[in-house]
Amino acid sequence: MKEKQKKNKGITLIALVITIIVLLILAGVTIVTLTGDNGLLQKAGEAKNASEQASLEEEVQLAFIESKTDRYFNSNSEIQDKLKSIFEKSYGQGKIDVVKSGKNYKVIVKDTNTRYRVRYNGKVEKYEELDKVTSVYGKLDENNNKVLHLKATQDTGFVELKKDWIFYDVNSSFSGIEKIIIDEDIVPKYNLRFMNSSELIEIENMEKLHTEKNTNFWAMFYQCKKLEIVDLSYLDTSNVTDMHLMFAGCQNFKNIDLTNFDTSNVKNMQGMFNGCGVEELDLSSFNTENVTQMHEMFWSCTNLTTLNVSSFNTSKLENMSKMFQACSNLKKLDLANFNTTACKDMCNMFSGCSSLSLLNVSSFNTSNVENMKNMFSDCKSLVNLDLSGFDTNNVINMSYMFQGSHSFKNLYLGRNFVIKDDCDMGVMFSPYWTFDYTISGLKIKAIQSTADKIRIIIQKHIR
Repeated sequence: MKEKQKKNKGITLIALVITIIVLLILAGVTIVTLTGDNGLLQKAGEAKNASEQASLEEEVQLAFIESKTDRYFNSNSEIQDKLKSIFEKSYGQGKIDVVKSGKNYKVIVKDTNTRYRVRYNGKVEKYEELDKVTSVYGKLDENNNKVLHLKATQDTGFVELKKDWIFYDVNSSFSGIEKIIIDEDIVPKYNLRFMNSSELIEIENMEKLHTEKNTNFWAMFYQCKKLEIVDLSYLDTSNVTDMHLMFAGCQNFKNIDLTNFDTSNVKNMQGMFNGCGVEELDLSSFNTENVTQMHEMFWSCTNLTTLNVSSFNTSKLENMSKMFQACSNLKKLDLANFNTTACKDMCNMFSGCSSLSLLNVSSFNTSNVENMKNMFSDCKSLVNLDLSGFDTNNVINMSYMFQGSHSFKNLYLGRNFVIKDDCDMGVMFSPYWTFDYTISGLKIKAIQSTADKIRIIIQKHIR
């Protein structure tokens, strides 16, 4: 009997131990489920943060909409005050600093140094400030040698890029790349360029490329002929002074949004979109008050049908040659806002704009212009052109100026449209061209068979 009782006690003890073990296992599972890396508490926290972020972003976007619709609420200081008020609801009075950064705003929580970037479109992003510049290291993907990974730290197999463009000299092993993935935050000590990446189709994680310290975007995407997928909204251009040839040769670009670009410090935009495949381009947000070079800016944008440059300040430009040359699909161009007082060279400015039917150059001051060679040549769709404000007293070259522009009905010239004896006007007009001249209200029917007869008519009624 005693032996049976001992046996029962042994079984009971074993059962108890097993029960305790099971309970401990269950407790462990429960704790992990609650507190693990992907636990319920973490998920709940993430959901709470996401909800707060969405609420914050909604309020910020409403503030931005208000700033655009209310003419009394449109200065940067008012927007900064509004953002400060919004973030103080979450973090407390007096704990928020707001700083303008290009077209974006940086919101800093003083106690924790938590940082937010409020973008020009109202999007709110949490980020870490990266003050230290980094080297850039590259490595081909282990499974696909057409994919290149970029990092700021030297890791196994990663090679430091010695130059500021990826496919140059020592980096020639990276040729033929179709996709670039930026794996971690980079503040490049060089002005990182993707130029001559002729096979490149996509750049992933552009938000990790921090360009606020960069001053030179020269040829950044030059001849990236196949590039289609790249988010340019993250580029900080607030300190950039040079953008010439930035998108030249990007033939696969169709529509690009550059609304976020801060161009207030840019001086050089020469050939910026030369040969770019973009179809619509709205640059009305560009500040060009410091730009001194825009020649060849849109040269050979053969797909371009719509262009908005209504905000351009061109007062410092001396050279506008080839600015719109060969924009063969562009139908309308309004340059009424252009200040051309300083300009000396307008050679080939609209040459080859064969679809252009409406051109407004009524504000042009050409008193300092010396070269108008080929200026309107091959503008085959232009019927009426008002040059009544043109002063050509200093022009020494008008050769081929209207050559190939066969559709003219009316060409309006003022009394300051002078052709001097030393001015080259070879083949200024196409032979066998019939058209009407209107000179200061005096309309003259001119039927020419040679360029010399046209010269005589102009001299006779203007001089």
